[in-house]
Amino acid sequence: MNMPAEQPKNYLGLNILGLFGCTVAGIIGIIFALQSKNKWEAGDHSGAQDAAKIAKITGIIGLIGFILVALYIVLVVIVGGAMVAGM
Repeated sequence: MNMPAEQPKNYLGLNILGLFGCTVAGIIGIIFALQSKNKWEAGDHSGAQDAAKIAKITGIIGLIGFILVALYIVLVVIVGGAMVAGM
């Protein structure tokens, strides 16, 4: 039986950041990131890789949400500042 050489990346940091942009995706991603770590330690290497793959997908979704929220906030600050300055 071939065993992977190292634990798959679990994308925990990416999913924590995703909490601020897309809370649901961030929570799901954190759950799968932690499952990936736990499955690896339990010897379920295939399950760990599957969980890491899902954590990556939800991390990307959360990152996109985070970027959109950040752009929205920046836009509101710029437009709001321009409206206040124009008064």
